[in-house]
Amino acid sequence: MSASGPVQGPDPVSQQSGTPRANLAAVGVGVVLEATSTRELSRRLRSRRFGPPRVLLVGSPDQTALAASRRAASGRAAVVAG
Repeated sequence: MSASGPVQGPDPVSQQSGTPRANLAAVGVGVVLEATSTRELSRRLRSRRFGPPRVLLVGSPDQTALAASRRAASGRAAVVAG
């Protein structure tokens, strides 16, 4: 034993690198992209199997006409049922 006390190794806190935290943003972006692509794939498969989604508009004639015009303007394929 030395006069200055027991010999210890390097401080583990000072030896940590910043790489895992830097990768955290990239992992977050990757998760978002994967979730978006999975959602898009499931929509395509559902449309291929069952056809375009069906929408039932309920309400007064003015409200249903407004909803139908907004649905048409959205550009998404859907069939108004009923």
